[in-house]
Amino acid sequence: MPTEKKINYSDDSEINFDFVSSDNLEKKSISDISENKENINISNIFAKANSNVKEMTNIFQKNLNLKRQLEDKLKKFEQEKKEFEKKKELEYEKIQQYKKDSYEKLNQKKLIIEKSINDLKAQQENLNKEKLIFQEKRKNKIEKIKEEEENRINLLKEKQKKLEELEQELRLEQEKLNEEKEQLKLERIQCENEKSELANNLIKFNEIVGEFTIGIEKFNEEN
Repeated sequence: MPTEKKINYSDDSEINFDFVSSDNLEKKSISDISENKENINISNIFAKANSNVKEMTNIFQKNLNLKRQLEDKLKKFEQEKKEFEKKKELEYEKIQQYKKDSYEKLNQKKLIIEKSINDLKAQQENLNKEKLIFQEKRKNKIEKIKEEEENRINLLKEKQKKLEELEQELRLEQEKLNEEKEQLKLERIQCENEKSELANNLIKFNEIVGEFTIGIEKFNEEN
């Protein structure tokens, strides 16, 4: 039984060339001879076989080079994969750290906002209390002002009433004074008339006295 021809190209790579064994070549040659019915030279057959082996060797070499290229690409891919995984892990750690920092910042902002809201609520409550106090004071002040205004109005009404009463009294007094003045005027006219009459009477009396005196003197002279 013919042995297989093996080509050891690397430590872990073996190529089997069963299809180029001597038996196969012999069978092929016999078949060719029987079909073509020609005498074929053994040397040509081996030359052709060697050519085939050389061609297969070239193919093997190409495949081996391709394998090496693929292995290099695979190694490069694995290296890039490791670098990518490492980079991804670093990016993931960065993202996690960013998320952690962002969460802490957001939590701090939340606490600050909650504190601001609580402060605003407290301020609003104080404002509401102050507003209620102000409204109560304002209400009391308005009521006091109204009461003072009502008292002032009442006082003014009383003063107005007194003024009206005083005006009435003054008017009555004025009327009385006018009447007295008129009476005095009449009395003065009467007094003037009486004075004139008295003067006339006095003149007449003086004339009478004068005549009486002259009569007495004449009487005394005659006696």
